[in-house]
Amino acid sequence: MSSQPSVAILILNYNGRHHLEAFLPSVLAATYSNKTVWVVDNKSTDDSCSWLRQHHPEVHLLEVPSNRGFVGGYNFGFEHMHADYVLLLNNDVRVMPDFIEPVIGMMEADPALAAVQSRLRNVQNPHEFDYAGAAGGYIDALGYPFCRGRLLETVEQDEGQYNDDHHRLFWATGGCMFIRSSLYKQFNGMYSYLFIQNEDIDLSWRLQLNGYRIGYCADSIVYHVGGGCISWETPQKIFLTFRNNLVVITRNMPVSRLLWLIPLRLALDSAAAIRYLLLRQPGHGWAIWRAIGTYLHWLFFISRHSANGEHKWPGKRGLLECDGVYRGSIVWQYFVRGKRKFTDLYPKNK
Repeated sequence: MSSQPSVAILILNYNGRHHLEAFLPSVLAATYSNKTVWVVDNKSTDDSCSWLRQHHPEVHLLEVPSNRGFVGGYNFGFEHMHADYVLLLNNDVRVMPDFIEPVIGMMEADPALAAVQSRLRNVQNPHEFDYAGAAGGYIDALGYPFCRGRLLETVEQDEGQYNDDHHRLFWATGGCMFIRSSLYKQFNGMYSYLFIQNEDIDLSWRLQLNGYRIGYCADSIVYHVGGGCISWETPQKIFLTFRNNLVVITRNMPVSRLLWLIPLRLALDSAAAIRYLLLRQPGHGWAIWRAIGTYLHWLFFISRHSANGEHKWPGKRGLLECDGVYRGSIVWQYFVRGKRKFTDLYPKNK
């Protein structure tokens, strides 16, 4: 029997046979011995499942009865998981052979670490951080998320500026997140309404509010295509990002803060919509206004009148007591003061 903790690698797939063919071999070649690899298929209409059965019978295949999105697919997968740790891994991620060992070492040494993300670089530009997580997630006082290595629209080159193992992030990316299986189940996993986008922030936030911490492991290196599930530049991605961010802050921030923050955020998000219109991207602008309308419907109808209680939030609330919170406004710093790097905000990379 292995003395290593068990790790289940959970890969979500939807019509991604081309990604599985390109990136699954690197996952199977990972050197950590006490691992199992699972593919959760979200009712693909391509030949993903038949290809897996034929070419990789060693992979455990779970077929979801219907496409439940990123969140629903992973929640379905967790119903079948019995490992000590679960790695949520996008199907468009290439991993280094030894990417698991340093993370498990961190988490075994620090029981307060609930989740840890790897160092995400970009497949197409391997010396550049990846947009979706980079070197770990932060959030500002108004609820806008950003990363070490990625501020809003600007992604940094990886020049070793984030070579530390960081134990106090705000959120870890769901693109490559190691999490204690028991905690995922204890805190009811991801919020299904989100479908995709910001679900990792919501989960990380709830874990912090319940006394756990979120980390980043510099020696665990993976390469992400970016936009493999949903393109970064589509109106649908803009819609989900803006809607879900408003939902997540409403679920987790103190009500006293929300009373002034929500009106301010609706104004700022509307300004972002106008900016897109001025940039001649009307689809993006209308997506933001649609996100605001859908959020208000969630706030006044769905969240308050859910028959089964799924959308209600009886949990703890807070922000400033959490790790990884920038006390100012990232929007102000980025668009007005011209700060483009995390190290501009934190010169000593705190």
